[in-house]
Amino acid sequence: MESIRELRRRCQTVHSEDFSARLVRSVSIYFTRALLPTGISANAVSFCNVAIGVAAGGLFAVGYESWTLAGLLLFTLNTILDGCDGEVARYRQQSSLTGLFADRVNSFFAYPALFGGIALGLQREFSSDWILLPGVLAVWSTCALRLTRSTVDTTVIDGLTASKAKQEGREPRIASPDYTALADVVRNKSKIWYAIDFVLVRQPGVNLVVGGVVAASMVTPTACGLVCSPLYLLLWGYGAAYTLMTLAGLLLIVRGRRAEATLDAVKARTLAITDSQDASGST
Repeated sequence: MESIRELRRRCQTVHSEDFSARLVRSVSIYFTRALLPTGISANAVSFCNVAIGVAAGGLFAVGYESWTLAGLLLFTLNTILDGCDGEVARYRQQSSLTGLFADRVNSFFAYPALFGGIALGLQREFSSDWILLPGVLAVWSTCALRLTRSTVDTTVIDGLTASKAKQEGREPRIASPDYTALADVVRNKSKIWYAIDFVLVRQPGVNLVVGGVVAASMVTPTACGLVCSPLYLLLWGYGAAYTLMTLAGLLLIVRGRRAEATLDAVKARTLAITDSQDASGST
């Protein structure tokens, strides 16, 4: 088996400039090294990780201190394995759209399970149905935010696919420099926006925040009541933040006509490249 240094060179060749990815990969490569001798595929790692994320939420839902810690450990494992599937894929040269799909599905399952589990656990602990309000808000808003961010990108891809026939067989190059995902547009606005995105959206950041809040809840007396519970405040905080980010994203997409602008930019770039290739081929 290769050394850790060699595995990093072989398996961590993308997203090297991404702080969130570097944070995960500083640990994930050790798990990847343990997984490789088992023969497990990258897709299997991805789908198993989805189950781990859901299970983490289930442990939070039990509501007792030891189960909450177990849920936090599973959510941390989910965060680490989120980097392992790509590393296994690059090592085995098994990269596929199915694997990319499974990797992205993970966040759609893990986040709602996490916030829903925390809400159910608090409801069990404090015997209060009011906790379900911020719980529902947090679960709904995280789904709404991720759907908003991803739907505009799939809309552009649908537009590219629909326009293929009109371009006389010229396939648009979605990897064009003119195509940038909405999440990257927001994230790269400034260092402040990047930090906000890391804490609120990127899983390593969320993992660190939830870990800190769980630690704080361990030393907070239950006599202080539900409204003073750090986990209760966490649900309200993420629910409100995700709702505001969703509304801001919708405004950015609609007012800026982002889907149309991105589609036009990619098509123009594609036609320029193919026309240049045609011209060079005819000389």
